[in-house]
Amino acid sequence: MNAKRVESHSQALTFLLLSTKFGLDGHSIDDCYTDGGNDLGVDAIHISRFGNYPSVNVIQSKCYSSARKAANPFKISAVRKFRDFLHAVKNRDADLSKISNGVLAAKIDEIRELQEREFPIFRLWIISNGQRCQARDIEEFSQEALKLDAEVTEFHLSE
Repeated sequence: MNAKRVESHSQALTFLLLSTKFGLDGHSIDDCYTDGGNDLGVDAIHISRFGNYPSVNVIQSKCYSSARKAANPFKISAVRKFRDFLHAVKNRDADLSKISNGVLAAKIDEIRELQEREFPIFRLWIISNGQRCQARDIEEFSQEALKLDAEVTEFHLSE
């Protein structure tokens, strides 16, 4: 892995997941970031083309700056923004310039092109240095995500 300096505190967990879980180097990780205004709650997207089906790995992270804040559960309201992302991907009539930032719009276009040729698996990765979502909330959301052909995985450093 190339040595890479994480540019912001909020990117640290995303960098950790992308480098360890997917084996990406610093340059490849930089290409995944979508975080910023109008990001539909998406901090990064990694499209993996290994295996039988490609997977679209959508990462939503929260890096808390204090132990007090990290003791709270990951807010399900933030996770629910994932629906907005999926709807933007599926609704080809959506004006991406109005609902997303430029980097995210380019990723959505890339995913749409991929969908024309293949059937990618969508995975939402919820990561934080705090606690998991409330069990009932994440179970309900996971069931909703399955109806949208997506899977949800939580990864928290507290574990």
